[in-house]
Amino acid sequence: MIRKYLVHLSIVIILILLYSFESQSSGLQNIKEPTLTVTYIGNEGIMLKFPSKKVLIDALTSHDSPYYVAPSAETLEQMISGSPPFDDVDLILVTHHHIDHFSPASVAECLSRNPETIFLSTRQAIDLLKDQEAFSPKIEPQIKEVTPEVYKSFEGKYNGLDVKVLRLRHSVYLEEKDGKKVNRHENVQNLGFIVKSDGITIFHSGDARADLEEFKKFDFLKDSIDVAFMPFGFFFDSVGVKIIKEWIKPKHLVLIHIGPQYTDRILQAVEARKEMYPNVTAFTESMQTKRYYLK
Repeated sequence: MIRKYLVHLSIVIILILLYSFESQSSGLQNIKEPTLTVTYIGNEGIMLKFPSKKVLIDALTSHDSPYYVAPSAETLEQMISGSPPFDDVDLILVTHHHIDHFSPASVAECLSRNPETIFLSTRQAIDLLKDQEAFSPKIEPQIKEVTPEVYKSFEGKYNGLDVKVLRLRHSVYLEEKDGKKVNRHENVQNLGFIVKSDGITIFHSGDARADLEEFKKFDFLKDSIDVAFMPFGFFFDSVGVKIIKEWIKPKHLVLIHIGPQYTDRILQAVEARKEMYPNVTAFTESMQTKRYYLK
């Protein structure tokens, strides 16, 4: 009897252990990695959907330039009104005030219709914002101006998102003036953003120039960038590649500022380099979406 009892007891214990192991294994399989969903709006405009937060960067633009991808009128209205998929946006970031990155009229209207959304940009961009007919004192608390000195940075928390603002010089655009070559963008206040939420870190460079010494002034490795958004020129420039591979070291790279005239050539180049750079993405059409599973 005792032997029979012990055999039954052993079987019960084994079944309990097996059930416990299966339950733990199932639980482990159900643990989800942090997920970032990126929606391309146009040019350098993106929407970032973290597990708990939503951010627009350089997304609210309105222009008819053939050189830059712009959101459709319908998409722009959805962003302004806060309609899905642009509902509950926590933060709007603008790297600088150029028309292919920023429509002050659209942002002013968006803030008035979405009182919980915070807007952060440079002094130049905010001066333009305050000149708009849609601007009113009621949206002033939503507006945050951060313009560090060149090569300096500032860290803050906005609507639960950790944001590091980097002052990166705008890329050079030389033009003839009084018989001399002058940089038209010399005084443009351009920002880069490092945004952290839910264990995910992204970097957006704005229209930064590929200057290694400039990027060395910021400790990107400390921030451990998961996804970097950078102008496509960095990927095709030896110094730009050095900045990406040795200084920023993102797990994934998204090429931005791609004009329609360059799309095919850039897609072909990215595909040709897939073996060397497997984690590079180039969006081509507004509202394309990509999901990143990040450990």
